Amino acid sequence: MEHYKNLSLEDLDGEEWRVVEGWNYMYSVSNLGRLKRRKRVVCNGKYNDKSSIQIRNEKILHQHRDAGGYVRAKFCINSNTTTVKVHRIVASAFIENPEKKPQVNHISGVRDDNRVENLEWVTRCENIQHSFKFLNRQVLKGENNSCSKLNNIKVRIIKRLNGDMPYTEIARIFKVDPALIRRICMGINWAHIK
Repeated sequence: MEHYKNLSLEDLDGEEWRVVEGWNYMYSVSNLGRLKRRKRVVCNGKYNDKSSIQIRNEKILHQHRDAGGYVRAKFCINSNTTTVKVHRIVASAFIENPEKKPQVNHISGVRDDNRVENLEWVTRCENIQHSFKFLNRQVLKGENNSCSKLNNIKVRIIKRLNGDMPYTEIARIFKVDPALIRRICMGINWAHIK
């Protein structure tokens, strides 16, 4: 889902906003996974000095994916910045958790889809079981694997260089481990690429 990249203040179809608890009413979260800083008055000096009072308008927050594919954003209070996981903020605002389960699961397995209907509270064990079920359904080979440092084109080049250059030199060029180059050239890894 790419809702989190939409920085327009206009509500999207079916979007509902709620105040994020524990942040002095400064932030709101939507059921579609967007976050916004709420309109507020800021005083940058003495309270009786009118020139130090500013009104800050609403603003949709920028979100980014971390190395694990989860979407994060930054909240700031009194110059203290904290990075928050968007799926946890959405679940806390919109999903009841009577059993006090500690983790939030992405039902579809898509980690940047933070719509409320794609999230559920789970135990650690339930989250791990879901991960295994999801991985068994979806083969994450080659460049489809988010952890891969290589893509299909690079692997084809590596296979053409096999025999012409030592594994260590090929590994240096592609910034990977020489053992991976050896496994690619032997047909153990990336065997689906010819």
